[in-house]
Amino acid sequence: MVIAVALLIDWSSEGPLTRLVLGTTTLRISTNPGGANVFLDAQLVGITPLRHEARPGKTVLKLEHPFHPNYVERLQLLRGKTKVLDIALEPAFGTLEIITNPKSAQVVLDGEEVEERTPVKLLDLPTGTHDVRVFIYGREPITEKIALTPNANISRTYELARIPMGSLTIDKVPAKAAVRLIGMEKAYEPRMLLPIGSYDVEVSYPGYTSQAFRMIVRQQANTRRIRLEREYGRLNLTISPSQAVVTVRYDAGSGSRNFAYFDRMQVPTGNMMIRAKALGYRTYERNLKMTMAGLSHNIGMKKFTITPGREFRDELQGGGQGPLLKILSAGSFVMGATDGYPDERPARTVTVTQPFAIAVYELTLGEYNRFEDLGGEDRIPATNLSWGQVDGYLSWLSRETSYTYRLPSEAEWEYAARAGTKAAYYFGSDVSRLCEYENVGDQSMRTQFQKDTIAACTDGVIRLAPVGSFKPNPFGLYDMLGNVHEWVADCWHGNHEGAPSTAKARTSVCNTPGHVVRGGDWFAAPYDARVSFRNVGTKASESLGFRVVREL
Repeated sequence: MVIAVALLIDWSSEGPLTRLVLGTTTLRISTNPGGANVFLDAQLVGITPLRHEARPGKTVLKLEHPFHPNYVERLQLLRGKTKVLDIALEPAFGTLEIITNPKSAQVVLDGEEVEERTPVKLLDLPTGTHDVRVFIYGREPITEKIALTPNANISRTYELARIPMGSLTIDKVPAKAAVRLIGMEKAYEPRMLLPIGSYDVEVSYPGYTSQAFRMIVRQQANTRRIRLEREYGRLNLTISPSQAVVTVRYDAGSGSRNFAYFDRMQVPTGNMMIRAKALGYRTYERNLKMTMAGLSHNIGMKKFTITPGREFRDELQGGGQGPLLKILSAGSFVMGATDGYPDERPARTVTVTQPFAIAVYELTLGEYNRFEDLGGEDRIPATNLSWGQVDGYLSWLSRETSYTYRLPSEAEWEYAARAGTKAAYYFGSDVSRLCEYENVGDQSMRTQFQKDTIAACTDGVIRLAPVGSFKPNPFGLYDMLGNVHEWVADCWHGNHEGAPSTAKARTSVCNTPGHVVRGGDWFAAPYDARVSFRNVGTKASESLGFRVVREL
């Protein structure tokens, strides 16, 4: 009787005697994620991952996890066998709302920044324990671990306390020097607010010795003056031909400037450009970098192999040809006039160091319409063009031909218009011959327009004439002094004071709005059609056109 009772008790409790006599089933259960409570027939037997010796037969498996729905499965366990279960728990989601005072705080969830700023509601967020960090510049950050259970709707409100702040300004020389707060993502800006404390600061600028220092920011306006010292290297140039004029361009601290080269010149470290010019040679340009060890460089200029006076056209990629061009050689001339208007003075000698190609005619509507269709007669000059339209055409023409097209400088224009002559007009001083060469204000124009001062001759044209309708100047260029005024590249200056002795355009400093306009037009009085006459253009006009220059 006692033995029978002992066996019954052992059987009901799955004791060792029952397992020894009848045998068991080995259960191996793992879940993703782990940590699920395992129940067999409503009795807790462990937590996954789990190995358990179970009584054979039918049983109900139940898995409970705090962040996933319950899992239930009926099992048939066989004596002496091992049953392996690898169960992926069903995903679950909840909602997390974060509110801050002040608003617009940044939220970092599990190490990644949330795109929206507070207040923000994060929908369909996977359940689990989430690391939340909330911060806004100038406030104490708050960090919390939040457990999100299935279908939960959790809301958190955070009061972000102010941090004591001070402003920081680095008064630096040169003014363009960069300031970096080492170890901080926030970029420096003058009078920026920072939490009080110590900051590592670096000030740097190309060609200067950088400075690094520690700055203590107190609860006040904090300013520190930093002057960077320049670094120099010695520049040694070997120049051929020896008569070449060499300039060195580098940042002088207040912007880039040109300096005449001299032997063993000291140049600040950093980027620099050298340019050499000599009559009959192609301009030589190189971008170089100076170091404190110095720099040696050989300048070997190539002679021009061109034929002055040759006419040609460039092929366009889209088909057809560009404007007719004529090559002009380098040379010198006297620009301006001592007896003209005040803005034509002082007369000075200008040297054109580089040959160039200039359009034989003013640009026509037919040529411009390839870029932008304005309609009109093909051989009439293109007018009513803004400065932007002129620039657009020149950029287009440069792309179409793979050569550099631009406006002539004022000096190049007058050099081309004078064509080696020295009188008021390229054909001499006899105004009565003006109608042979140019379309200006004359007796033909007076038949429809009133003007007090006009040429006494008759050119047979009332307004615009097709280009090339009159005689050319000695260089073979047409309509240089009439038909339409012509834009040139220079900004307007009220006279020739301070103008360069080369043909370079004056574009760096503009005293007034507008650009220089050269040449007369169909309405011009004879005195306003002289080669030295100049005016200012500020907007498009039906009597204003242009002609192109192509660099060789």
